[in-house]
Amino acid sequence: MNVRHLLIGTALALSLPLAAQAGNEGLYVGGAAGVNFATDAKVKSGTGSDTIKYDMGPVGALSVGYGYGNGFRTEFEGSLRSNGINGLKNSTLASPSGSSRTWALMVNGLYDIDTGTPFTPYVGVGVGLGIVDAKLDGAVTTQYNDSSNQFAYQGIAGLSYALDRNLSLTADYRYFRTTDAKYSGNGTNWSVANGNHSILAGLRWTFGSSPAPMPEPVQVRAAPLVDADYLVFFDWNKTDITRDADKIIGDAAAKAGATKPIAIVVTGHTDTSGTAGYNQALSERRAAAVKADLIRRGVSPSLIRTIGKGESELLVPTAPGVREPSNRRAQIVLKVG
Repeated sequence: MNVRHLLIGTALALSLPLAAQAGNEGLYVGGAAGVNFATDAKVKSGTGSDTIKYDMGPVGALSVGYGYGNGFRTEFEGSLRSNGINGLKNSTLASPSGSSRTWALMVNGLYDIDTGTPFTPYVGVGVGLGIVDAKLDGAVTTQYNDSSNQFAYQGIAGLSYALDRNLSLTADYRYFRTTDAKYSGNGTNWSVANGNHSILAGLRWTFGSSPAPMPEPVQVRAAPLVDADYLVFFDWNKTDITRDADKIIGDAAAKAGATKPIAIVVTGHTDTSGTAGYNQALSERRAAAVKADLIRRGVSPSLIRTIGKGESELLVPTAPGVREPSNRRAQIVLKVG
């Protein structure tokens, strides 16, 4: 694989002006494990050159990052790859053995491609420090047993699946490489290439999110036998009364004081980004928050009835898993007869 082409292609994918820009929002942590295939490594020393062949080995990674809500994420990642030596192609060294182990501290930039479904492809690149510990033994002598700090870089392509609004499964491929490691041993200096193909699966937990832009408050024309009908909107996964919502609730309370309705019905709704059970409970809490604000403004609690509809009555029809601001609402209906 041509590393330069891989990194250039990934960088171009990160710059594409895609129309849908949802992505992860807020602080997250992740962990993944899988298999690592170290590429055949060219070895140069004072006595000539050779090629090391490796066995398949394990790889693990831990990360902490932040999603900006527009598809882009940045993260810090720590990883470890380890592979045993399977032989040398051209060497006369008897019974070669040993291993190569790379610790890496990386800074990654990633881009999530919103599909409007729980599946989210992503691409990324990373740079950082690779600490390569390696040992090469022969039947009689150790050729080198040393550690080398090198510049590291990687290209990433993966897919995540949202189990709920916080937890996601992840699977990705990474091409990871460092500059050639430098070792001293057996009276000579060694230069060893270090390239890796890694396949990992893991979990990512997102702690919170930034609120999506809110639509302008909307008043809906009254239906028969309904004196007034108001809509207030909420931030994603929130029940807090925003400044715009507080003004609409104030208008509804004033209208109730002037018209003396026989009942006030507050109905909470959600978008489809969570599970049905979670959304039902969230819609009930939104209705309760509006009721509490009406009572604070002097409306009698005995007049107010609350209902939670969850995601069952969408103002804007969407597919499952879509964060649609217009669907995160509560409706206040003043009934006059």
